Amino acid sequence: VPPVTHSSINVFPREGDQAYVEMGFPGLDAKNPDRHAMWLACGVIGAGTSSRLYQRIREDEGMVYTIYTFPQLFSDCGLIETHFSTESEKAETVIKHIAEEFKCIKEEGLVEGELERAKRWVKGTLVRKLENTEARMYWLGEHYMMTGEVMPLDQILGDFDKVTSDDVVHSFAIGRMDLPAVDINPGEVVETTLTFDRPGKYTFYCTRWCGMNHWRMRGIIEVTGPGQPVPPDPQPLFLKLGLDLDMPQPAGVTPPAPPSAEHGSSFAGLLPAYAISRDTYLTNSPAQLWQRLRGEPSLAGLSDADLWDAVAWTGQQQTNPERLSAGQKLFAANCAACHGETGKGDGVMARGLPVWDPAFMHAGGGDSASLAERLFSPPDFTDPKVLLGTSPAFLEGKIIRGGMGTGMPYWGPILTSAQMDQIIAYLYTFVGKK
Repeated sequence: VPPVTHSSINVFPREGDQAYVEMGFPGLDAKNPDRHAMWLACGVIGAGTSSRLYQRIREDEGMVYTIYTFPQLFSDCGLIETHFSTESEKAETVIKHIAEEFKCIKEEGLVEGELERAKRWVKGTLVRKLENTEARMYWLGEHYMMTGEVMPLDQILGDFDKVTSDDVVHSFAIGRMDLPAVDINPGEVVETTLTFDRPGKYTFYCTRWCGMNHWRMRGIIEVTGPGQPVPPDPQPLFLKLGLDLDMPQPAGVTPPAPPSAEHGSSFAGLLPAYAISRDTYLTNSPAQLWQRLRGEPSLAGLSDADLWDAVAWTGQQQTNPERLSAGQKLFAANCAACHGETGKGDGVMARGLPVWDPAFMHAGGGDSASLAERLFSPPDFTDPKVLLGTSPAFLEGKIIRGGMGTGMPYWGPILTSAQMDQIIAYLYTFVGKK
């Protein structure tokens, strides 16, 4: 009978400012046919210097001294464990980062190339481990006690090679339609029937982050026949305003601390009517609105911080909790793989990429590779200079048109204007969060 598992948190106080943390949850037993896949999943998550946890938490964040994930297999049960050491005050943040990576691999699968790297690492580690005669004998005895058999090393290595990745499952959906996505497993042919009630052009796209070229996996379905055609999209606001989407829009002024919309509500009665108009919200960045309000005689008595709180309140009037929740879900499904769940530009698809330089577009800079083939790191939305200098019209243009050489896909024919508005409102919630 397999042991009954339960969750618990055990703390063992010790002197010093270092924390040594072991996290675990149930895994597979030593006879489970999927145990090799579990080994490789651990390899992707936290084994070796190219693993996700090592790259994000040690290399990018510099928050741990050591971190690794490994499986523990027994005859009737198993564990997946992650160990790390860090400064005590950083332990909670590290645990959150680890949870985010496990959630990411569960919901989005693996990035192209990760499985093969994990296979090389796991097999190479096993071969090196068994070069020592004593270690080989110990390993064979342990394997026999747990499984009742002794398997040749070549057979075990072959079992790792047989593992294929469910991460390369693709899932296709039709933009601006409520039809469910269709999953396509590797090596399979899937037939489906689509029903359209109006002629026009419809964009299909992959909804799973399947690799660095995920953004290329889209196409057009042209529907002909009787009926009123799908109307063309109206001219986007960024074109009406003549905005240059390739030039960064850093805020000229930023708040001394994250603004409080709740505190800003106390100044609502002092604000001019234009401050809460929809047109002002769409066409002005928060920094531009702050500068306009700073010039209002009626607001001269407010401190700079109070005025930022008032600006935060005006933005809050343009959305509501339901829209923000919808925006969060859209961001998680379509944006977080590159921009990161916390908006820092550290998503699994973007780690290690160079920073975008507008000179590549305007001065012919960069190397000889085509800009369309190159990928760049997304901006850090938690940096107040990034979003507070950017208007909703500019952000909508970015979403509609894509990154033009940065690798950001175009979402114009996929997302509705209401969905883009929800995403933009949610983006502003990242400002100042570290």
